[in-house]
Amino acid sequence: MSNMNSMFIILQILENGYCRIFDKIDTNKDGRLIPDEVRVALVFLELNDQLPECVVSNFMKYFDKDRSNGISLNEFEEGLRKWCKDAKLKKGLHERGYVVS
Repeated sequence: MSNMNSMFIILQILENGYCRIFDKIDTNKDGRLIPDEVRVALVFLELNDQLPECVVSNFMKYFDKDRSNGISLNEFEEGLRKWCKDAKLKKGLHERGYVVS
């Protein structure tokens, strides 16, 4: 995902709130994001229907902390906060001349 797409997503989340974004992704309205819902959301965000399965798998691993094969609203919020914090840290290190992957 490009930095521009990432920044757009962050702005959208901040504007609409975690709950609204979560509700849009949770199409079966069971209060959990399952891999199929995550896949659809990521395909939409990437505007590409050739999304590698490893992207969905890595997303699930990052967010689904209790390994229930579903992401709760709490896990979603915590994951996004962690991702934003990690992105800020990497940006800060990069600005100081460190190579960050």
